[in-house]
Amino acid sequence: MVTDPGFGRRQRVMIVLALLLLACTPWFVSVDVLCQGDTVQITIRRLGEYAVPVRRIRVVDKAVERTVWEVYQANPESMRAMDRLRLQAGNNAVLPDGLARLGFQISVPACGDSFELRPQRPYQIEFLVEGATMRKAFSIPGVPKAGERME
Repeated sequence: MVTDPGFGRRQRVMIVLALLLLACTPWFVSVDVLCQGDTVQITIRRLGEYAVPVRRIRVVDKAVERTVWEVYQANPESMRAMDRLRLQAGNNAVLPDGLARLGFQISVPACGDSFELRPQRPYQIEFLVEGATMRKAFSIPGVPKAGERME
């Protein structure tokens, strides 16, 4: 029986390449969204418990395909990890939950100190993590105030 002496070497190279690919992708990063009342709690973790370095966060209004909020890490070389974000129906601060301390800066909205999320509207949150974008859809249930009409 004749064996190919390069076969074992090719296998080892393929295994090393596969391991490098796994190490460079956010396979074990999960984004969970919990909506209760007029708030939404977003959790992003690696292996279910570790904070993740996030380069950019964006919220898109899916009804009109428009970015309503976007922040980014000002200095990607010194990114600090985050694991949760809390948003609510109505006005939200452009740098909620201490994102300024983590080095985030505002991209959208270009001016103003808040952005609005409306109840019953479809949104998508996006996290740019290690070169991949993690997306999760959500809608804030909310409760209409007296005389307010839900869309």
